[in-house]
Amino acid sequence: MARDASEPGAAEVVAALLALWEHADLHTPTTLPRLALRALMVLERAAPLSPGELADALAISAASASRLSARLEAAGLLVRQAVPGDRRKVSLRPTPAGLAAVAELRARLARAVAPALVGADAGRGPLRSALAQVRDRLRRLLSTGHGRPW
Repeated sequence: MARDASEPGAAEVVAALLALWEHADLHTPTTLPRLALRALMVLERAAPLSPGELADALAISAASASRLSARLEAAGLLVRQAVPGDRRKVSLRPTPAGLAAVAELRARLARAVAPALVGADAGRGPLRSALAQVRDRLRRLLSTGHGRPW
């Protein structure tokens, strides 16, 4: 049977996950704007993308995505390549430096979250199982197109 947010206890789980995310977000300062990092995360999972597809994934305008892409390219975090056979189209891909920025952010988020999980039996048992299920469900949603690619 499919579970949804109206299931007893779901609201508490969502509240806990949001609190964990807020804590991590507050404790992981970065030199890159969050939108730039989100763009790199989207590209990490779904590249190559057109600027329009990136705009859709980030829920921003095409013009904003174009400016963001230009800034990321200038910083060496993204590469724009012409699509073979159509000079008018370009595809976007993260560079190794862009992928390293995403990996660094994930590592910093993990370090920020770790203290909140101490004593919560996060390394084994029901919590670990539940978090693995959430991760797997999100990956399935993304891979089937039922979720945004970030």
